[in-house]
Amino acid sequence: MADKKSASVEWAQLVFAVVAGVFTAEWALQTWTSQQHKDLERERARLDALYINPFILAADQLRSRFDNLLDRDGRTVINAHYNNLQDGAADTVFLIAQYFAWERIIYRYGPYAHDPTVIDDTKKIRDMFAKEPPACGAFCFFRTEQKGLGHFVTIRGPGEDGAEFAIENFFTFAREIENASGPLSASKAVRATMDALENLKGLTQSRVRA
Repeated sequence: MADKKSASVEWAQLVFAVVAGVFTAEWALQTWTSQQHKDLERERARLDALYINPFILAADQLRSRFDNLLDRDGRTVINAHYNNLQDGAADTVFLIAQYFAWERIIYRYGPYAHDPTVIDDTKKIRDMFAKEPPACGAFCFFRTEQKGLGHFVTIRGPGEDGAEFAIENFFTFAREIENASGPLSASKAVRATMDALENLKGLTQSRVRA
């Protein structure tokens, strides 16, 4: 009888230990999962701040600029803001380059690198810039030029979590366009776009709205 009672106690202790162990394991797993979720949320917020928000801002700035270029009053405001037409034209080319830069960055580092909607929508924009039948002129940048423009304005510098991406300032970009021996001046696509913007020609509503 004593042996049976002792065995019952041992089984009870074993069951209690198993239950306690399972409870502890479940609690630890829930805590870990919760922490992982918080960590993922923090990482998502960090990536949004570093890459996604700047990309959205760059896309919105470019869209707004095209809307202004299609509006005569908007073009007047842009031209009146700068001392010369070349700087006003360079500002628009800068916004195009800035968009290409952030697009390539989110493809490589952002959380939407494999998002089919983002991939499809950005591909449409790249196609719009790369094609202009029957001839490629102003606002037409082949994909290699899109990559080159984006890379040209991309810079990396120290941040809270190491090296971070940024875009060079517009004034440096504008001086680079003025440099007759620089790569921007040598680009026919950049030159054609600058000429069209300075003369307010070569921009059609169908192309910008594509």
